[in-house]
Amino acid sequence: MLVDVRGVPAVVAMMFCAAAAGAAAGTSLLLGAVVCTLLVLLLIFLLDSSETWVCGVSLVLCLACAVSLEQLAPFQDVVRIAAVLLLVAGVASGMLRTAKWYGRRLRPARPLMELYLIGMTGYLLAATLPFGEARALAVGILGLLTTAAYLLLAARYVSPRALDAALVAVLMLTVAASLVLGLVAPDVAVVGERLRGVTANANLLGVYGLLLVATVVLRKRSWPLTSAGAVLGGAAIVWTASRGSALSLLLALVVGAVVNAGRARRLALPVVALAAAPFFWSLRNASAADLTLYRTNNSREVGIREVMELMRADSLAGLGIHNAYAANGSAVLTAFVQGGLLAICLILMICVAFLWSSWKSGPATFALALGVVLHSNFEPWALASMSPISLLVALTWLSLVETGARTLPKRAAPTASSLVRHPLGSTA
Repeated sequence: MLVDVRGVPAVVAMMFCAAAAGAAAGTSLLLGAVVCTLLVLLLIFLLDSSETWVCGVSLVLCLACAVSLEQLAPFQDVVRIAAVLLLVAGVASGMLRTAKWYGRRLRPARPLMELYLIGMTGYLLAATLPFGEARALAVGILGLLTTAAYLLLAARYVSPRALDAALVAVLMLTVAASLVLGLVAPDVAVVGERLRGVTANANLLGVYGLLLVATVVLRKRSWPLTSAGAVLGGAAIVWTASRGSALSLLLALVVGAVVNAGRARRLALPVVALAAAPFFWSLRNASAADLTLYRTNNSREVGIREVMELMRADSLAGLGIHNAYAANGSAVLTAFVQGGLLAICLILMICVAFLWSSWKSGPATFALALGVVLHSNFEPWALASMSPISLLVALTWLSLVETGARTLPKRAAPTASSLVRHPLGSTA
C-alpha cells in the first residue's frame, strides 16, 4: 500500500511523471491531457487495491474542476458529477464493498454532517430568497446534495486504508506536478511571482499543500512518506506565498505537537523554526522582506470595509450572494455580507460543531480542525456548497477519525470504541 510507502521509488516515480506532465502542458493542451492520463494510470499502478484506485481517480476528477487550464472551465459541473458517478459505478460493480463495521464508523461524523447540511441550507436560504436569487439557491442546493452524496458514498463504501492512500497519492501528485510545472512552464504556472501550478489559483494550491503536510504528519507513518509529503507541501506553501495556509499549518502542527498527534511532536519545532527564521531575518535585512510570503499588503481590506459599512447602516439582512460588491476573505464575514445576521450565526454554528466533534474524535482531528477553521477566515471556501477544498477537508477529517490518528492496522478493522472513545491527550 502507498500508506506504508513503496518508499522513495514510488515518490520519485510520481515526481518524474509530474515533470513530464508539466513539460507537456507547457507545450500543448493535447499533449498535456495525454500525460495527465498517464499520471492516472500511474496512480492505478502504485495503489494495489481496486477501491483505492476508484477513490483516487474520483478525487482526481474532483480536483479537475478547478485547474489552470481555461479550456476545462466550461466542464466544471460535468467533472463534479463524474466524480460521484464513478463512486456509484464502483459500488454497482462490486469494486467498492461495504462491511458490517462501516456503518458504525459513521457515528462520530453523522451529527456533524446533519448540522452541516442544516446550517448550509439555512445560509443559502438567507443569502438568496430575500433577494430574488432563486437560481443561486437552486445551484447551491444541488451542490450541497452532490457533496453529501459523495461523502456518504466514500464513508460507507471506501475502507479507511484505501481512503487514506488515495488522499495522500492525489495530493502528492497534484503538488508535485504543480511544482514541476512552475519550473518548466512559469508563464502558465506562476502568476504575480506566486505558484498556481495545475490549480486555478495560488491560494488553492496552498490549501493542497496544507492538507498534504497535515495528513502525513498528524499520523504515524513511515519516515520516507512523511518527509516527502512534508517537503512537497512546504515547498508549495512557500512558492504560492499563501499566508493563510502557512499560518493555518503552523497552528495545526503546534497543536498537534502539544496533544502528541502522529509525527507532529518531532516535526513541529523544526518547521516553526524554518518559518520564523526568514521573518526575524527580514527585521534586520531589508532584502529578506522581499519574500512574497512575508508581504504586508492587506488584500482583504475592501471586504472588511464593506462589513463595517453594513454595520453602520444597521443592515442586518445582508446584500445577497450576487449583490455583494466586494469579496471578503473570511467565510464568517462573507456570510454576514451575503445573508446577514442569520447567515453568520449558522456558519458559526457549523464551525463550533466542527471543533467540538473534532475535540471528541481525537488529537489529530482536533489539530486539523483548528488549522482548517483558521484558514476559513482567510478564504471563503467554506461557503461553497461544492468545492475541492470542502471535499478534501471533509475526507481528510473523516480519514483521521476512522484511523484514530494511529497507524492503520494491516488486517484488523478499527472497532467502534476506538473511534468514539479516543481521549484527546492520548499518544498517537
